[in-house]
Amino acid sequence: MVMFKLTLPQTFSEAGGEYDVIIVGGGVAGLTAALYSARYGLKTIVLTKDIGGTTAIAGIIEDYPGFEQISGEELVNRIVRQVKKYGVPIILDIVSEIKGNLDEKFRVIGSSGEYIGRTVIIAVGAERRRLNVPGEEKYIGRGVSYCAVCDAPLFKDKVVAIVGGGDSAVKEAIHLSQFVKKLYVIHRRKQFRAIHLLVEKLLSRPNVETVLERRVVEIGGNDRVKYVVLDDGRRLNVDGVFIDIGIVPPKEFFIKNSLKVDEKGYLIVDSRQMTSREGIFAAGDCTNACNRFHQIVTAAAQGALAADSIFKLIINRYGETLLKISGYR
Repeated sequence: MVMFKLTLPQTFSEAGGEYDVIIVGGGVAGLTAALYSARYGLKTIVLTKDIGGTTAIAGIIEDYPGFEQISGEELVNRIVRQVKKYGVPIILDIVSEIKGNLDEKFRVIGSSGEYIGRTVIIAVGAERRRLNVPGEEKYIGRGVSYCAVCDAPLFKDKVVAIVGGGDSAVKEAIHLSQFVKKLYVIHRRKQFRAIHLLVEKLLSRPNVETVLERRVVEIGGNDRVKYVVLDDGRRLNVDGVFIDIGIVPPKEFFIKNSLKVDEKGYLIVDSRQMTSREGIFAAGDCTNACNRFHQIVTAAAQGALAADSIFKLIINRYGETLLKISGYR
């Protein structure tokens, strides 16, 4: 899989000591929370397995206010530079557990260390949903992909299928159509769920064929993907298949850490972005906020709101931040 190399600044402050807020996750929600927390004078750290999350591999973005068009990679780099300006440490680490409570401080356990904080923001995003059909797991990296922006160049002049019908899937299909010889767009419903503007753009591409009201039931081949089988028995000969059928939150991580989730596995938060554990907040695609409307702009808004709520909590509880800030700047 081709991955973007983001420009991670080398001049962040060293991590250490106690923090007003520990942010778990480095996507748009987490980075925005870091930016607002730092501007409020909260001693802040970001722990994340990657930089930028799904936005970093989003391709061209046309619906983020202030930019008629910007790549996900560039948008993330701009936000990282803003965070860097305030000296916030961004540590590449995988968090497994959050111990403690608001009274006794939180201990965030990572793969390379333990971090102490007064509060926590969880902004871990969500993962791409799997089809869970025969052949899918076997051919990951050998024709099965979940990221058209990453892997489209590998399929130049090939025949490819993409499964999905929402905004994300249609955007990825449009991107793929610029590289491949022929593109099948397979969707289980009669109509695409994506906005009309995107669907029109997709259908205008001469190398695109839609396959509606059908499901993929098998992915097959030899050493690489060679075909997909549909639920009507048809077999489409393809060199690759891209899967974009929605996202799923890391429900097991939430349950392990005694955090309440809704019926879909998303973290339940209140109007302050606080979870069921007092002092632990959450933002972005992993929450049930904004009616689960998964957009970059809603992730950023939730991150900012979580930071503001934490600042108010810390001032009310301690009188000042660890950086000796005692009121709004």
